[in-house]
Amino acid sequence: MEHLQLEFAKIESHFSGKSLEIMQCLLETEEGKIHREKLKADIWTETYPGNPCVRRAIHRLNAGLAKQNFGYAVRGNLKGSKGVYRLVPIEK
Repeated sequence: MEHLQLEFAKIESHFSGKSLEIMQCLLETEEGKIHREKLKADIWTETYPGNPCVRRAIHRLNAGLAKQNFGYAVRGNLKGSKGVYRLVPIEK
């Protein structure tokens, strides 16, 4: 993940709010993945507004990553209670 951290640092100024926080959480992990419950606890510390809010933040993050040609996107496998979001390479 270190190489992605270095690459993201070059474009980090284009992101803000929850989208930036989500990306920072993903980059801090070894495999670029985070469980949904941990993401909620780490980012929405006081009140959790619901899944649509998370989806919007990830959609904004993915749109920004695509615009900056980052080469990765956040994808979720949310079946069951052990849902996971992860950074995955985008095939070109």
